[in-house]
Amino acid sequence: MDSDYLTHSPYSTPGPLMDALLGPDPLPRAPEALAALVRGVLLHREERETLAYAVPEERLREDAESRYVTEILRILAERGDTPLTEERAPAARFVATCRDFALLLCSLLRETGTPARLRGGYGTYFQAGFHDNHWVTEYWSEGRGWVLADAQVYGDLHDTPFDPLDVPRDAFLVAGDAWRACREGRADPETFGVFTVPEIKGLGLVRADVVADLA
Repeated sequence: MDSDYLTHSPYSTPGPLMDALLGPDPLPRAPEALAALVRGVLLHREERETLAYAVPEERLREDAESRYVTEILRILAERGDTPLTEERAPAARFVATCRDFALLLCSLLRETGTPARLRGGYGTYFQAGFHDNHWVTEYWSEGRGWVLADAQVYGDLHDTPFDPLDVPRDAFLVAGDAWRACREGRADPETFGVFTVPEIKGLGLVRADVVADLA
């Protein structure tokens, strides 16, 4: 276990708002409970139709620029007084990207004593035959080592053929593995990209994600 990943970065530190949002209940420690918490307070920007909620345009802009957990918690506090441990109505949630799900879960894991870090790479479970640019959390499990977890697809909104808190390494390729697969001819670089923005794809993107994942 690397204790460095127990230490918050400026991005993951929850700040003083955490206690105010929690109310009388302490944070749970189990990764499953923390993933459920994250899933209950964040709304992915592509889930608007699924949840039948018309997200105001200003929220799409404001939330997308909130790169720190302190900002996520500030916005959640402004949108309602439901304790952090309770599922929120869509209008009271933070409008997130995959990175926000990964960052908030990472923050909560660190806060409760589990080493965790963000991993950038590509998910194969969104579009058949395509490696979609994505971020997940990687946490330390005693007896197993580092395990990939995807809080975005945790719960009933998504149907994945695996446990979202134990994502197989061939279902999510961390950026370095994606780079090696492309360079060695085991994967086509043109199948790596952002599915919703077709022009963003290819080996240049994979190379950039190697740097982002390392950072």
